[in-house]
Amino acid sequence: MTTVNLVDIITGISQLTFTGINTRDIDAVPEDVESLCPLFCPRLDKFLTNPRFTRQSFGAANEARMDWDYDLTWLYYHAPLADNIDWLSFYGEMFTGLAVIAAKFFSTNPVTGAVEMILQDIPDIAVLKDVVGKEYHGVEITIHIKEFVN
Repeated sequence: MTTVNLVDIITGISQLTFTGINTRDIDAVPEDVESLCPLFCPRLDKFLTNPRFTRQSFGAANEARMDWDYDLTWLYYHAPLADNIDWLSFYGEMFTGLAVIAAKFFSTNPVTGAVEMILQDIPDIAVLKDVVGKEYHGVEITIHIKEFVN
C-alpha cells in the first residue's frame, strides 16, 4: 500500500511555533486575516505546486519505492496596508518576522512524514490579499518537501 503524508506534513508545518507570529493550518485560514496578523498560513490557491514522482526501485506500482517532491506555498501576512501610514516603516518589522520564519526552517528537522523540508524560495515580498480582498504587507514563501513513498 502506498503511503502519502501530505496532510501530516501540512499540519506539522502549521504547528511550528514562530515567536510573535500566529500560524494556521490550511483548513483554519479565515477569509479575513487582519485580526491574526502577523500570520503565517498556507496560500489557499496554488498551494501545492511542482509535484514530481521519481521511482527509486523496480516493481509493481504499489510496491516500487518512490520519492515524491513538491513545493508548498505559505504566506506571511505581516500587517494590513493602511492609508496615511508610511508603508516603508513596516519593512523592518516585516523582515524581522521573515527572519524568525527562516531561522525556524533552517534549524528544524523535517516534520513528521517529510524526509526533507527546505525553505526554497521567497518569490514575492509584496502586497498580499486575503480571501475578502484586504491588502497586507507580506511575503510569499515556498517550502520544498521530499517524501519517501512506500
